[in-house]
Amino acid sequence: MAPRGLVPLLAAAALAVAAGTLPPPAAAVACARLVATPPPRPVCTAPLTNATAINDAQFLGTHNSYHLAPADSILTLIRGLLGDATANTFTVSQAPLAEQLGPLGVRQLELDVMADPAGGEYAVPKLIGADLLGLVTKAGRGLPPRPAAEVAALREPGPKVLHVRDVDYWATVLTFRAAIAQVASWSASLGRRHSPVAVLVEVIEPRTDIPVIRQPLAWTAADFGALEAAILATVGRANVLIPADVRGAAPTLRAAVTTKGWPTLAAAAGKFLFFLDNGGALRDTYARLPAGGTERLFFTDRADETGHPDAAFVKLNNPSSPAAAARITDAVRAGFLVRTRADRDAVTGDTARRAAALDSGATFVSTDFPGVGRDGYSVSVGGGEGRVNPVRCVPA
Repeated sequence: MAPRGLVPLLAAAALAVAAGTLPPPAAAVACARLVATPPPRPVCTAPLTNATAINDAQFLGTHNSYHLAPADSILTLIRGLLGDATANTFTVSQAPLAEQLGPLGVRQLELDVMADPAGGEYAVPKLIGADLLGLVTKAGRGLPPRPAAEVAALREPGPKVLHVRDVDYWATVLTFRAAIAQVASWSASLGRRHSPVAVLVEVIEPRTDIPVIRQPLAWTAADFGALEAAILATVGRANVLIPADVRGAAPTLRAAVTTKGWPTLAAAAGKFLFFLDNGGALRDTYARLPAGGTERLFFTDRADETGHPDAAFVKLNNPSSPAAAARITDAVRAGFLVRTRADRDAVTGDTARRAAALDSGATFVSTDFPGVGRDGYSVSVGGGEGRVNPVRCVPA
């Protein structure tokens, strides 16, 4: 047993890792070549047109697109347990998905999902074995009860949308199927007359290094099937641009995107692209699944192996250093779609990182702060539904 004074520190550190607020181990950081800080890129004035290819455009995205900040009473408890820096990362509230896609012009969403094949796994939150954030208001704590409608949704079978189990689980939409139904309804309301929408899906798996919170269920082939079934039942196959569509007659997907390129905005109008936001073993498990009579729906992240036959999308979240920005630019020039982040940890004011993200040419520039933002800081990409990619721009 650890000394009592050490337990909160261990809990804080473990939960900070779960929330993504601590950096990865040094061994996980790839060595980068030294690159001189480039001069500002010339402003591209060419307009987006129906003939613009998807990879020749740049779009606004949101990070944790479903997220809602906890109630103040609960946030106070989180601050006491984890400290201000980690708790502050939970304070972002995003607009409903349809509002992001509509008035805010977002064209890349991100959903974190946890497996729940039987339903109800996440309906009653608990922390370190105590019913700390549960359904019943705690005397003297001021914790609100969870609405019955939310509990009912969480008891439905199928993947759930949440950030950190038992700690940060508030969302504008609670099930993956409902989230995709919302974006499908928005699309239908416009007669599918909109530029393509990317949906990044990050599968949250158990972590053996975080013993202080209950872990989500392990992901299985059947859970991947549930994701694809929800997409087909709500969006419909005709409205999804899948890897086989992009590959066409090319020998590999990579060959297609690096030679003939991606479909135009006109050809992809009204369609959705789904990206598996996981690498490593989980990505490889998905890639090995049998087609079962239909092609796989998700593009997979190949940031670690851009020479792979399935390489078409890479996730390079940190554009801050010249070497990192150059890597993004190189991938964009090669024909890959790239996602990066203009900010992290709900920190506002890092305008240098924002500028680097936009200037890198990343296809999707993701932020916690679209629209009006916070403290005078926000991120936009050209207004409307995006702009011509500054790296792939052909002067008008």
